[in-house]
Amino acid sequence: MAGTAVRATDAEAALLAGGRAAQPQAVAALVERAIAPDDDARGSAAYKRHVARVWTARAIAEALGGEVAA
Repeated sequence: MAGTAVRATDAEAALLAGGRAAQPQAVAALVERAIAPDDDARGSAAYKRHVARVWTARAIAEALGGEVAA
């Protein structure tokens, strides 16, 4: 996505808080806001933010034993 790893601390806090804040789509939105990818030959910044959101939501849903719509 970018040259530097980023911790999405708001997303981490939401996961730790549980409840509605820890829903896959809600946490994925926080991750999307936490990153600042660059446009490059592999994709636009908007595309990379979208991919991060989708992959995050899917990973959390799978960890919780469910599925999430793309």
